[in-house]
Amino acid sequence: MKKKTVTFTGIYDPVEDSDKIARHIRERISVGRVDPFRAIMIRNVPESLRRELKAKAASEGKSLQQVLVELIEKYVGKAKL
Repeated sequence: MKKKTVTFTGIYDPVEDSDKIARHIRERISVGRVDPFRAIMIRNVPESLRRELKAKAASEGKSLQQVLVELIEKYVGKAKL
């Protein structure tokens, strides 16, 4: 029995319907229903540093993710004005 993948618009076979799945994803991105951002994983961060950063973010009313994105934007020179 083949494994099927359930999506919002139907059931696809991951191998046989790969073109259909890719088209579906592209369409969702083009209408803004899928977040086009990529993830970054940061490894080997000391737990004490992570806790301090998270606490500082919380004290500013921000999530850890918001603070990290702001730091990256500042680093590459694209800070929001």
